[in-house]
Amino acid sequence: MRQMFLFSMLFVSSAVIAQTNGAITPAPAEPTTSQSQTTPVVMKESWTDKVKLGGDFRFRTDRQQPQGGTDRIRNRLRTRVSAQGQVNDEVSVTVRLATGNVGSENAISTNQTFENGADKKIMWLDLAYADWKKDQCSVQIGKVPTVFSAAGKNTLVWDPDLTLEGAQYKHTFGSNLYAALGGYWLDENNSATVTKDPMLAGAQVGGTAKLSGIDAGLSVGYYSFDVKDSTTWFTVPATSMRGNSSPGAGVFTYDYNVLDVGLELGFNAAQLPLLVYGNYIQNTAISRENKGWLAGLRIGKLKDRGSWSFDYNYRETKADATLATFNDSDFGTGGTDNRGHIAQAQYQLGKGVSTSVTYFRAETTVATAAKDSDRAMLDFLFGF
Repeated sequence: MRQMFLFSMLFVSSAVIAQTNGAITPAPAEPTTSQSQTTPVVMKESWTDKVKLGGDFRFRTDRQQPQGGTDRIRNRLRTRVSAQGQVNDEVSVTVRLATGNVGSENAISTNQTFENGADKKIMWLDLAYADWKKDQCSVQIGKVPTVFSAAGKNTLVWDPDLTLEGAQYKHTFGSNLYAALGGYWLDENNSATVTKDPMLAGAQVGGTAKLSGIDAGLSVGYYSFDVKDSTTWFTVPATSMRGNSSPGAGVFTYDYNVLDVGLELGFNAAQLPLLVYGNYIQNTAISRENKGWLAGLRIGKLKDRGSWSFDYNYRETKADATLATFNDSDFGTGGTDNRGHIAQAQYQLGKGVSTSVTYFRAETTVATAAKDSDRAMLDFLFGF
């Protein structure tokens, strides 16, 4: 029995020595403190930790009925895919691709029509910019989203699909005040007869305050479109001014130095959010056909499944109130020199899925021979 015990101990000792390359490993020392000392594990950062992906898809049925024109029904799509990469703690780069039309009118449209025998649809570079954020400041350079806000997100001056090209700066003061500046290139003229490139410089200040249960917001902006005597970059048709004045051959008659004042009043009515908003613009570079205004009301808000909203606004935009190639592309025939109504109902079908019906009742070419234009859109939007 004693021999069996000694044999077993010898066998175990041999196995331990073999696992330690012949060296007997001493027992670990007792910790010097009451708690054991551990070394933190440093995980290597993966590219997936620095990149965020996103996008959306929209299907639209669009019916247009212009007076004196041809009725048409178009089925259309919009697709956008974006990636944001975090360069470091303060700098990020965003790139977004989107569908759109052929030619420079792509600046204010990301739709593609179902046509041409089910041909392939083109994706364009829609956004590409670096964003440096420090404290309450943000500087962006490249092909950037519009930094200037609009009351009720209206489209009197800026179409929502527009992405400008240049540099912009925004500074927030606490949570209630902000100031924004921007400088942008509109075109590059390679011509012996043209001595300048069209440019845009803009500034806006704004803020919010709570007054007796009402959330009030005010913004004041000034945008200088230096385009006089330049040729429009809009290519369909080549001389299209979309309502702006021209001496001929698609040349801008005026500059557009636009004063932009917006106001919002938000409160609850019968347990529903209600927003009243308005916008006034004036091209201070000239004295005629130079004003525009809009007034609207929105009730409800898209949030959870089953939520809804209804929006209505009336607008009037004189021919030279603002640069027509950058404002709403859907109202009437797009651009300026129009007036009328927009009504929209939205419904949240589920997480990331909503639908809307929008109706436009407009008068176009008001300064010369007013024509009615009816338009209706049914949208299904999927975000991811």
